[in-house]
Amino acid sequence: LLLYMLFLQVKFGDAFAFFTAQNAWGRNDGIFIFELIRQAAQTVTDMFSATVSKSFVVARLLGIIVALVGGVAFVWFLKKKQWWLAMLLAASLGLPLLSGSFDSIARYALVPLPILLAYFVPKITLGSTQKVKIVILIIASAVLQLALYMYFIKGQVFIA
Repeated sequence: LLLYMLFLQVKFGDAFAFFTAQNAWGRNDGIFIFELIRQAAQTVTDMFSATVSKSFVVARLLGIIVALVGGVAFVWFLKKKQWWLAMLLAASLGLPLLSGSFDSIARYALVPLPILLAYFVPKITLGSTQKVKIVILIIASAVLQLALYMYFIKGQVFIA
């Protein structure tokens, strides 16, 4: 991340060009936490609106759920002293949330999945409860990826 920020500084004269670009898209108009809370509240309102696409509401809810689950996983990894896994989750979930939007968080949530599986699968012993947890994680990942594929393939959003 620091090397990318250095590249942005050298190339464009702005180490935080990501946030500048996000502002141009109408995101992060203020403190990002307030914008995320506003979006969560707006999502509840949109559920009952006839003028808002239901697929948009589902995608936004999916993003909110991914962020909450990621936060719980972050705390769990810290308690288990798995610092590098917690930092991986913080980076892959936290950075997109800093833009002040839940809209693309679900795509970023897929970033640490192969690393998490590679970490946990060798530790599984036959008949252990960890095996069940890994299977649940893989199924949840497949469902998330399928939901994203179905949402994006319908042409409902522009994929940056």
